[in-house]
Amino acid sequence: MGAGPVLHGTEVEHIRVWLVDSQGDNANLHYVLDQAACEVLRLRQEGKRVLLHCYARQSCTPAVAAVFSHLAFGTDLRTALKDLRTTLVHGWHLSEHPELHNAVDELATTAALEARPAEPFSG
Repeated sequence: MGAGPVLHGTEVEHIRVWLVDSQGDNANLHYVLDQAACEVLRLRQEGKRVLLHCYARQSCTPAVAAVFSHLAFGTDLRTALKDLRTTLVHGWHLSEHPELHNAVDELATTAALEARPAEPFSG
């Protein structure tokens, strides 16, 4: 993603989430996905504008966005992924990242979202 400022000349809160876009490199994938989405939800509830991005917005971004959509609006995760696929017309590779795609699917089919801590992470 680079090392420079996110938006030059503006005051922004920049929160990094270590969600790695390669197979086998996320020790706690389900937890990180859920907590990243919780953080987006917290920021939105505070009235903040959120720019959610990853290196190429092709797998990590739609995964976190889908979980956020479920938390914020009760959207079925599979429906959220379908909607994101339609929206992100210039790049969609979540299906090419089976581990990440499966984690979103597993969150949709288990009680993982209900079992998460009440408070999202703060850093």
